[in-house]
Amino acid sequence: MNSPTRSGSQPTTPDPTRWFVLFLTVVCAGGAVALRYWPGQETLGTGSMQMVISTGLGRFALVMAALWLAWPIARKPAMWLPPGLAVLALVVLGVCVVHPRAAIAIVPLFGALLAFSAVVKFFRSA
Repeated sequence: MNSPTRSGSQPTTPDPTRWFVLFLTVVCAGGAVALRYWPGQETLGTGSMQMVISTGLGRFALVMAALWLAWPIARKPAMWLPPGLAVLALVVLGVCVVHPRAAIAIVPLFGALLAFSAVVKFFRSA
């Protein structure tokens, strides 16, 4: 056997998307920690703004870490979506994590866009 396998399944290959998500996780977590413990409060205006930004970056880093862990399983459903919608889904996920109240408006819009793309794909193939 030349390549490592995961419990007898297909050989594993390096996935650049997974490593990019790991990079985003490390950068966001590092940015959150740096903003949280930065010595000067005057760099971003008020201290509350600094806390909001660091909390948002921390949430985003946690979600990206979870996505990095789940990527081998989440890759298959992501392949069902058109490429642009998969990227848009990640953006929507990030926005909803950083600002949870935005999910009330963004998630239905994303669902409508997903349904519209399915209808267009259906009529194009017919």
